[in-house]
Amino acid sequence: MRYKYEIQNTWFFLLIPIAIIVSFKFSDLPWINEFRTLIPIVAVGIILVGYFSRKLRSKRLKKVGVSATAEILDVKEIGMYDSRYNPQIKVYLKVKPRYTPAYEKHFSGFFSKMDIHKLQKGNVLWVKYDPNNPKKVIIDAD
Repeated sequence: MRYKYEIQNTWFFLLIPIAIIVSFKFSDLPWINEFRTLIPIVAVGIILVGYFSRKLRSKRLKKVGVSATAEILDVKEIGMYDSRYNPQIKVYLKVKPRYTPAYEKHFSGFFSKMDIHKLQKGNVLWVKYDPNNPKKVIIDAD
């Protein structure tokens, strides 16, 4: 299953248009003209840092995470799509580590249309979780 990055704070991506609108709406203020170009650049920088830090955490978790099985409790389509029209789906899991008690975890992410059939209630998937923070879970696509 091709799992894409987890997006928890989708509202964060609204910073760019909001920053641009604010910078033009208040352009009559003398100090805003000095920062008009800086505001969108800072917003883009914050978004890129957030995106790549999530990617690095996922990569690290794939490398050092502990494998476990997870049962799919529920699947909901959120209604958002990425640039390839892959839907964003919220998945509710019951993670069952080998030596610790099972726990529930939910997350949302963009999934390929080819893989959606694998996300059925009751299916069992392999996941990896952080032993120091078991709430950090990714689907193990390998």
